[in-house]
Amino acid sequence: MTAGSRRARSDGLGSLFIGGAGVLQCAGAGLVTLAAAFLSLGTKGAYCSLVAYFFTWGMKAWFHGRIGGVTGDVIGCVSELNEIVCLMVIAAMFGNR
Repeated sequence: MTAGSRRARSDGLGSLFIGGAGVLQCAGAGLVTLAAAFLSLGTKGAYCSLVAYFFTWGMKAWFHGRIGGVTGDVIGCVSELNEIVCLMVIAAMFGNR
């Protein structure tokens, strides 16, 4: 969420997160997340990670258009929403057993 984002405000915790996140950090976090998801749930875990990635990308684009960037509250909100989305995807994938 923070890599490649614009700061909606110059102060606050969100601007610190955005300033410290680059492409290298994003790639590392993505690889660790994908590996953990695959090791715990197999290909369904990888699919869940992909859904979370696109959801986060869409939310980032929406907030950039709506408020001109990302704040710390936005980062926290999208993090919590990602948990909900992942739980819904996992429930949908494993619910018909």
